[in-house]
Amino acid sequence: MLVRVLADGDLAIGFFNLSDGQREISLQFWDLGLPYASGFSLSLKDCWTNEELGVYTERFAPTVPAHDCLVVRAKLVRR
Repeated sequence: MLVRVLADGDLAIGFFNLSDGQREISLQFWDLGLPYASGFSLSLKDCWTNEELGVYTERFAPTVPAHDCLVVRAKLVRR
């Protein structure tokens, strides 16, 4: 997993599965310095399809197919 802060403060998050089978890759938001008590969540959007994935509060755990990736744009939103 790679995380980068973008110029507008959003985050680009890449979930990479290098294994031979599908895999759930879990991101706990406190690992980004965003604990539940902060009052913020992340609104996620798939960078390839422009699909809104929803608003997540504590974690996001997509299942990524074998030898594939998912790149999302995360925007901080107040709960």
